Amino acid sequence: MRLACCSSSFTARHEQTRRGVGDRVQKSADDWFRSIPRDSVDLNEETTHQTLLQSARQADREYRDTILDYKRNSWFHILSKIRERHRVRIAKRTALQALCNLENFVQTRLQAS
Repeated sequence: MRLACCSSSFTARHEQTRRGVGDRVQKSADDWFRSIPRDSVDLNEETTHQTLLQSARQADREYRDTILDYKRNSWFHILSKIRERHRVRIAKRTALQALCNLENFVQTRLQAS
């Protein structure tokens, strides 16, 4: 029972974090499109924003996929389950870093306008 309890709380924490990352990515995209006049954005800024947005969305998808892989893995394969936990944590760090890059870019541009 203890292993199942740890597993469900691990999964729940990461699913909650992943939903938060997805919401924040969407909020940053909305802020960019709503708050910044299109005529004040040059091609380089638009390209940078699109690259950062795609990177954040891709990292979010990979984070979701690693959580699903972890959930599919049976506790009968304990070493595999431990490796999957490690992959989930790495994917979380990657997703949060991509999100921070996007948010920093958008906030810097919002402050400049």
